[in-house]
Amino acid sequence: MINRRSGAFLLSAILVTVYCFAAVNEPVEISLREYVDMRFAEMQRAIDMAYKTNETDKAKMNEIRGALNDAQKSFASKEAVEKIQEDIKTLRSLSDIAQGKASQTSLFFVGMISVLSLGLQVARFFAGRPK
Repeated sequence: MINRRSGAFLLSAILVTVYCFAAVNEPVEISLREYVDMRFAEMQRAIDMAYKTNETDKAKMNEIRGALNDAQKSFASKEAVEKIQEDIKTLRSLSDIAQGKASQTSLFFVGMISVLSLGLQVARFFAGRPK
């Protein structure tokens, strides 16, 4: 039966062959404990790097979100755009009147007056004729 003390001893006594790629590709024998500690340290470095990358990504996303909020504040609201469109329509109609362009209503009234005057002329023609 293996207890904790003997397990720790076995862990440090077992040799593991690890290839060292720093200078030469020669196998190096280290204890299993050293190997596990080395692997845990590598994992911790990877976790730390991922955490830092995540934090910088969050900071960049917050910066973009802030820029979008600032841009949205400078946009015109729908009501303001509709009011501006109405003002433009009014200005165009006033400009058309000033330039002599007729609106549909004014053309209708001119047509009615012309028909009425033509009718009066015809009535006068027949009324003033001797029998």
